[in-house]
Amino acid sequence: MPSTDLPRYVYKYQSPSAHNISNLRENSLWCSHPSKFNDPFDCAEALLWNRPPEVKSSIYYQFIMNAGFDQMLAHAKDLVAAEASAEDKDRVSPTETFIAKSLAPFRGIVCFSEAKNHLLMWGHYAQSHSGFCLEFDTTFEPFKEKLRKVTYRTKMPVHEGSVRELGARSDLTSFLLVKAKEWKYEREWRLLYEVVDAIVKYPVAALTAVYLGAKVSEATESEIRASVKPTMTRVINMELAADKYKLLEARP
Repeated sequence: MPSTDLPRYVYKYQSPSAHNISNLRENSLWCSHPSKFNDPFDCAEALLWNRPPEVKSSIYYQFIMNAGFDQMLAHAKDLVAAEASAEDKDRVSPTETFIAKSLAPFRGIVCFSEAKNHLLMWGHYAQSHSGFCLEFDTTFEPFKEKLRKVTYRTKMPVHEGSVRELGARSDLTSFLLVKAKEWKYEREWRLLYEVVDAIVKYPVAALTAVYLGAKVSEATESEIRASVKPTMTRVINMELAADKYKLLEARP
């Protein structure tokens, strides 16, 4: 379900790698597994797999007590498949099997921000201001319907949802959308996908601008401008303000 506070534009910071420039040329984004993110607490692997056994057991218990016939039949098939593929069949856990199956379709993530001129993000995600930042119009798909907002907390989330939600996986996917409060400055939004370590496409018209870092090289700038020239997408240079710790858009 789309968020009611969806911003009109979201931004994707990129390093100036050949891979990222190639994706720009192909109107594509890289869909990553959260284990590759720079926050070790990020997403379900930390928030579920490393939780105490009683927490995971509680999630599974709620499922068993409230699941419908179709859900239980699907779960039974998952258990049979897990046992058939396991080297040690005695160690197959119904709880672990259920959680793994519930999370599997949502392990591919593409991250965005509401901010295009944040100094730290240009430093961290755009290779010390030598990369670029993509601006997307969220009135286009997949952003319009699939963008989900990240929330920031001091404590890890606790599973509290009804199993009606669990059956639809929405409660477990909420674990993919919570980060420590230290990351709040990122103002992050995410697209969740079934694919992992793969590219996902976006409409050409969804990309409304490319911002070039204040330290972008001539070679990188030339490649980026050539990549978007057929689509007439705006290319804007960022520059350092003379008297403030601030980034400005260079005048044409």
